Amino acid sequence: MGSFSGLIRRAYNWRRLSNTVPPYGVLGQAYDHMMRHVDYEGWAEYIETLIAHVGHGRRILDAGCGTGRLMSALAQRGFSVAGFDRSRSMIRQARQAAQAQTVVADMTAMPFNPGWDVVLSLYDVMLYLDLESVQAAAAQAAALLRPGGLFIFDAVTESLVLDYWRRFSERDRVGLWSYKRSSWYDRPNQLQHTRIRLRHRPSGRVWTEHHRQYIYDLETLASAVELAGLSPVGRFHEMTLSPGSEASGRVHFVFRREGV
Repeated sequence: MGSFSGLIRRAYNWRRLSNTVPPYGVLGQAYDHMMRHVDYEGWAEYIETLIAHVGHGRRILDAGCGTGRLMSALAQRGFSVAGFDRSRSMIRQARQAAQAQTVVADMTAMPFNPGWDVVLSLYDVMLYLDLESVQAAAAQAAALLRPGGLFIFDAVTESLVLDYWRRFSERDRVGLWSYKRSSWYDRPNQLQHTRIRLRHRPSGRVWTEHHRQYIYDLETLASAVELAGLSPVGRFHEMTLSPGSEASGRVHFVFRREGV
């Protein structure tokens, strides 16, 4: 009876200390450690090359800027940058890392004045949006771009998900935090799921985030952006200037706002 009562008490305490939050509600505390494999400097160099290849301009708005590491890398290359993210947890980190204007905002309501050379949205930000929201975000980007300005975003393909993310699990800790990340793919519905459990070790509090990303085929995603009035410039394989396809792991899309 005693051991059973202890089990009940531990379960009660776990529920009392646990909390389910939206994606990136708490993850900013551990995100940079979790993504420490990402070469943001190399990605910034690629974006500079891509802009020079298809357009021009040095003013970039980072839509879904996360913790600001890409903004910092772009600023070091001489770009004038600002950014936003819907997650306060991520923006708190961005304000420490990036010497740039950062605000909490949503992709479908970007609170900035128009005239940007580039609206940039990287690391699968667009995959968190349903197709209606993809179109709304693209329309927002179009409204903020100067004529001739570029909307650049990326997406992983189903081939990468099936090769790598269909089943994935890891545990780690950073500072006062520990986390467990598990991913699985719902192929019939083309939904990638990631569950992240973060634990603040001193207090014992636990937060759980459930991330869902749409794994679109390239034509479907491109068509939704075109409906917002932007003209396709190209789809690029990985971080190259070669054409991207469903066989690519990651594809960078470039669209242009036409007009004078």
